[in-house]
Amino acid sequence: MLNKITIYPNPVNDRFFVDIPQSNNDELIIYLNDMYGKQISSFITTQSIDINTSQCSRGIYFLRIINPKNNQTINYKLMLE
Repeated sequence: MLNKITIYPNPVNDRFFVDIPQSNNDELIIYLNDMYGKQISSFITTQSIDINTSQCSRGIYFLRIINPKNNQTINYKLMLE
């Protein structure tokens, strides 16, 4: 299921979207970390969300999405401009 998630736009300006399929019923944990591994924010959701990055500095960030129910994890690399 995690492989059907879409992250856009990339590169990011002030916000980006995590598009989660409507068929998802599991809670997902989303972590946004900077390039040094420092956690910037985290979210728990079952549906699509938009994430505001206007307070973040430009650079490379990593998004980790975890489904704790089946222990699946997927990582995305984001460029904030």
